[in-house]
Amino acid sequence: MIGKIMSFEPLKGCGIITTLTGEELPVQARNVNMNGAVVLHKNDVVEYELGTDDNGNPQAVNVSVIQKAEYAVKLSRLTFKDFGVDIKNNILDVPKCENHDEYCVFRFENEEELRDSICRHVCTSGKYPCGVAVLRKNNQVLVGYSDKDKPSEFCRFQNYGIKDAPKDQQYLSVGELLTKTYELENYGIMLELEDNFYHAIME
Repeated sequence: MIGKIMSFEPLKGCGIITTLTGEELPVQARNVNMNGAVVLHKNDVVEYELGTDDNGNPQAVNVSVIQKAEYAVKLSRLTFKDFGVDIKNNILDVPKCENHDEYCVFRFENEEELRDSICRHVCTSGKYPCGVAVLRKNNQVLVGYSDKDKPSEFCRFQNYGIKDAPKDQQYLSVGELLTKTYELENYGIMLELEDNFYHAIME
């Protein structure tokens, strides 16, 4: 599983991981794969397994820091199931690359181009209500979505920070954000792999 360090106190040897689903998971220094003193920094990307402490409470174990390039590869292998949504409702129609058995990676020079792309997917899907969620490298989620009742000539957008949204808008997963907060019946998910490059989840 993949997450980011929310906080870590080296002297106490413990901290918190923010998971892809927005949950907070404790991490102990003894469960981190690191030579010497264990020092984790806020927003470090980590891979971990789900375990329990001596009291049976969930915690992260077998934790390793992931480098930027490796992180992009691992993100590109995520599936709809990882976000709690059904692939049958996917509105993205992205062709596979001619020379590789992988779906094409998008490149947008700025956020305006990214939003324009989301709007094109929403408006040409023919399915409503629908929307696209983009998981950003900074742990924010950008959601572009259509009108609930009828096709719209423009999209609405909302940015969410994991656990930073107002209490009444917090969500447990990207899937619940799409299906419960916005009541979207059709959706797509894209991931920011690195600056200006995005990958559409198709499995």
